[in-house]
Amino acid sequence: TANASGNYSFGPYKLQQLGTYTEVLHDSISGASRTVTYSGTGDFSATVNTDSQTVTARQSASYVVTFASIGSFTGTVAVSAQNFSPQIPGATGSWSVQTVVVPSGGQVQATFTLQTAASTTQGTYGNILLVGKNGSIQRPTNQVSLTVNPATVAVTGSLSPSNPVVG
Repeated sequence: TANASGNYSFGPYKLQQLGTYTEVLHDSISGASRTVTYSGTGDFSATVNTDSQTVTARQSASYVVTFASIGSFTGTVAVSAQNFSPQIPGATGSWSVQTVVVPSGGQVQATFTLQTAASTTQGTYGNILLVGKNGSIQRPTNQVSLTVNPATVAVTGSLSPSNPVVG
């Protein structure tokens, strides 16, 4: 809406993307332009249920990440994991969902699962980041780590003949 002084009013609008944005509004009648800067409100946090896990090669480890609204933020958060590949040989990672919708004043969870392989070498792999992103804002959890123990192999066999004679 524009008044006789040329001032514009609009909104309120609830932005669901964090960051600061600048746009130019054009008045189609007068041809006047006005630059406006706006930003999303609130914020969100990302926390993980455990900082480290231990598995045997060929097993999987799951990390539950909670995304919580801060300051009445509501919006879609895209999830990602960083620094696990190719650091952990043969491991694959997957999320239970690709995005979550954080409700205002609430929280939502997503699970990241690391599946190791028989070829995954023994060791502790750290600096893995689980991240949520909305607009230009990224919120990582604390770094997590995964310790992989070697796979156990059952060995069975028999001697032949069953009653050997020596000497």
